[in-house]
Amino acid sequence: MASIVTPPFFVSYDTAAGFCWERPPPVVRYAAMQTSYVVTIFNKAAYLPNVLKAVEAEWRETGGEIILVNDGSTDCSGAILADFSAGRNHVLLHNQRNAGVTAATNLGFSLASYPLVRFVDGDDLIVRGSTRLLIQALKEGKAGFAFGRFAFYEENAPDVLSPDLACFAPKRVADPLQLMIRTQPFIPSTTLVLRQAVAACFPLPEKYCTSQDYLMGLRFARKTSFVEVDGICCWSPAHEPDRLSSSKARMFAESTLILADEMQADPPWPASYRRLAVRRAAGRALLYAERHLHCSNRRILWLAFIRATALFPSARSTPNLFRDIAATYTEAL
Repeated sequence: MASIVTPPFFVSYDTAAGFCWERPPPVVRYAAMQTSYVVTIFNKAAYLPNVLKAVEAEWRETGGEIILVNDGSTDCSGAILADFSAGRNHVLLHNQRNAGVTAATNLGFSLASYPLVRFVDGDDLIVRGSTRLLIQALKEGKAGFAFGRFAFYEENAPDVLSPDLACFAPKRVADPLQLMIRTQPFIPSTTLVLRQAVAACFPLPEKYCTSQDYLMGLRFARKTSFVEVDGICCWSPAHEPDRLSSSKARMFAESTLILADEMQADPPWPASYRRLAVRRAAGRALLYAERHLHCSNRRILWLAFIRATALFPSARSTPNLFRDIAATYTEAL
């Protein structure tokens, strides 16, 4: 089993806000690698045989359990999952009415009983040996969250799924929240988390259906330290039109609204992070509007103004501002 020791709060100084809301990273002690693999599925019958094969291979290396959450699939995913789980005591299958990927993730996490949790999307192929690599990264980085890279695969090319992971060294992320505001560096299937380190982040708000990975990253960044592995930990299908995240406009709009919600969490983000979030949201909306939308010149100039003025300490960073920025994408929704 793994245990976690949480140090007391410490104080550091943010030049813009003058206070610190952080807690030092937990001290993690590992004695085993048992992992809960949480697989969320909605209409993934075409992918499931290979997905389940990959998860089972990882389970054989680490032990633990496999939790399958069937989110109301209407294809033959349910039959495939039932057949796979039959006779496997380490597999827990839960069927529910369709409630969305975030609800399925919340349920899967709540059912997890082992110290480590790996999230797996129902069409992603996790790389053989990648869980062991992520566990080692958590240990070396004394972190609560580890993530690697992903690459795309063609449906008819399953033989490319075993890259050599031995040469990839973990790197501790200096400022996880800043990283998450600037970019989305992972998908759930490339991650491993110490369950106790992020338990307070759950349940995730279920109103967001396309950006749960961004929401998870922002919340995890406030609770624990991050470590990154520069190696491919999962393969994602190159062509999957039914993925919710395939709608870029909806994903960008939701990410902006998530920023509005999360920056108000207790305690609120320091001013420097809020301004960075404004700059990122406005810059992304400006770029998308110029490339894909028929926005008025007034909207374009407003976004450019908001992005530029976010550099200054007096810049506005209210939740309503983020909602106004998110409204840029309305035309494409």
